[in-house]
Amino acid sequence: MSDLPNLYIPGAMKSGTSSLWKYLDKHPDIFMSEIKEPSFWIDDKKYPDLESYRMLFRDGSNHLYRGDASAMYMTFDTFAERIKIHTPDAKLICILRNPIDRVWSHYWFLRGRGFARMPFKETFLESVNATPDFSQLSITDKGQYYYSFGLYGRSLSRIYDKFDRTNILILETNQLKNFPLETVNSCFRFLNLSELKEITEENLNPTILLSDPDAYYKRLNFMYGNNPFKRLLKHIIPKSFGQKFRKGISDTMYAAMTTKQAYPAMTAEERNWVASYYRDDVALLKQVTGMSFPEWQDFN
Repeated sequence: MSDLPNLYIPGAMKSGTSSLWKYLDKHPDIFMSEIKEPSFWIDDKKYPDLESYRMLFRDGSNHLYRGDASAMYMTFDTFAERIKIHTPDAKLICILRNPIDRVWSHYWFLRGRGFARMPFKETFLESVNATPDFSQLSITDKGQYYYSFGLYGRSLSRIYDKFDRTNILILETNQLKNFPLETVNSCFRFLNLSELKEITEENLNPTILLSDPDAYYKRLNFMYGNNPFKRLLKHIIPKSFGQKFRKGISDTMYAAMTTKQAYPAMTAEERNWVASYYRDDVALLKQVTGMSFPEWQDFN
């Protein structure tokens, strides 16, 4: 068997991809990469090194499916083009959330960590005219493409242009949240695998507010940013150890600052305003997929 993935969860970001990744990994015939988001196919720096990417799936060579769950994939043009070349028979499972709820959750996900510095409306408007460029993303700034991450119609049009409909399954976030076993088993039926009788519910990567987001941001930016201390350590500590060390520190800070405070709800006025930016794309999404998305009352 090949050791490249033949199963992808390409998005959408902040729609349940982390939980779906963990659910699919519970099946004995599926191997999901331990690194949840390799983002290989959209990273021009990584793309030439196919062998390093293969290594992520070497332990899954005897599984029927090897999966990559990189939630930003579907937003970038190169994804569908590149996997069609290297994994032409791949299956794709996309999970979509009402784009209004998605962008609000995304904003507060970053705001709660100190990454989003401006008010929501100003931040969103700034993102509307931004063209997604993976090379411009950083560990402390994934908000410049808020708007584009919710353009499902445009994103899926590219995927449907490259892959047959029988290779694509579309899920809705509330399905997974409210009926996890039934929804996950629909994935297994799509993949022609046996169904599970029970499943432990997962809720990974939730939107959390930290007690001191500014302090978290500054410390994380120091560890991952370009500064004399980091350049010195680069010559002393092996790269792999340095990555694990930084992740360990950031995870410890995150755990210590985590609160149970919920992020605020959108006002009706805010919902209507954001909906006006997505209305045409949701119409395209319904046309491309043949689905009505009745849960999304803002667009019905």
